[in-house]
Amino acid sequence: MSPQHFQDDLAEWDLCTGKGLVSDLDAWRDRYITEKVAQGVSDKTRKSYGEALTPLIEFSHQYDSIMDLDGLSAKFVNNYLMWYQEHLASKDLEAKKISKEEYHQVLSNRKANRGKNDAKLSIVYRYEKSLSHRLTVLKQLLLFISENNKENKDFTSLFKYFTKIKVQKRKTEFVTESELEELIDFMKHWPEVFKEHFPKSSERYAYRNALIVLLYCLSGARADEVISLKMEYIKESEYKDDHGTTHLFYTIAYHTTKGDKYREVVVRREEIEPFVHYMRAVLPDPSYVLSSTYTNGTYTNKKMPDVDMWKFTTYALKAIGVNKSGRHIIRRGYATKELADGKDLAIVAMELGHTSTNTTFSAYVKNNPELMMRQKIK
Repeated sequence: MSPQHFQDDLAEWDLCTGKGLVSDLDAWRDRYITEKVAQGVSDKTRKSYGEALTPLIEFSHQYDSIMDLDGLSAKFVNNYLMWYQEHLASKDLEAKKISKEEYHQVLSNRKANRGKNDAKLSIVYRYEKSLSHRLTVLKQLLLFISENNKENKDFTSLFKYFTKIKVQKRKTEFVTESELEELIDFMKHWPEVFKEHFPKSSERYAYRNALIVLLYCLSGARADEVISLKMEYIKESEYKDDHGTTHLFYTIAYHTTKGDKYREVVVRREEIEPFVHYMRAVLPDPSYVLSSTYTNGTYTNKKMPDVDMWKFTTYALKAIGVNKSGRHIIRRGYATKELADGKDLAIVAMELGHTSTNTTFSAYVKNNPELMMRQKIK
């Protein structure tokens, strides 16, 4: 018996509720989300699935009186995706970020508009990424319906007609090993020189920002993981090797941005000890986040805006002569350096928070012949 036939035997729900398309989709959405919860997905993931299907329910209201789920077609899906794209565009139109004419102009000729219209391009790419996510969740929902309805209605044949969404290609730029080492050295001395760069800034922000960048460089963490890090999750540890030498380090527990989990990394204590001591002394409580803002003479325990850290990191890179921007390039640089030094792929994957070594291999090894050879030799 094939897996499909086995699933059909277990089908337990009627395809349609008899109350119209909206009622049908509402019922199947609830069942689909319940199934995801049973599979152990995080609350954040479950919420994203629900939000991805909400616009579909909204769009379906106009068809509620004339069709039910049995009449779902490829044309309906494509009309929904076009409607959703216009729905996103109208929000930015109201906010005067981009006009409908500008949107279509940029969409039809990205290459000509690249550079002078970066802000508009980012809006277009946001539309496309949002559409791609909703399309993926919609496919999963219809596959779930196909496998669990009593009438054996199969929607998988519609997949080939779905609109293909082009998403912005991921950049592969990263800081080199020498650039990474230079940035680390620059940040270690930042509290001594910051006044030369930002005369109106304060010492508390100099230590805070330097520690954040150092953690980017020394642990390869994602930007938000460091900004959201609470001081109580930076703990002193030590290790005695076979020769009796004691090594001091910090164990840092990052709250992962993908799922409600924590992962631990280690950093040699000597690398960041003065900065950790300073932040522990000035923050009112260990439960405060490392990036806590300072307002009206007191710390707020609210993390700093992500864009501020992006600007600071980019400035620091420019200050040492590296014409690159952002924080993720530091994460890529860390991974590339660790793999080049011979660290096991599985260890690097764990440090980066990748659930599979395939992700690490695809992102950092596959397009690097030297690293690929080193991994092959190992």
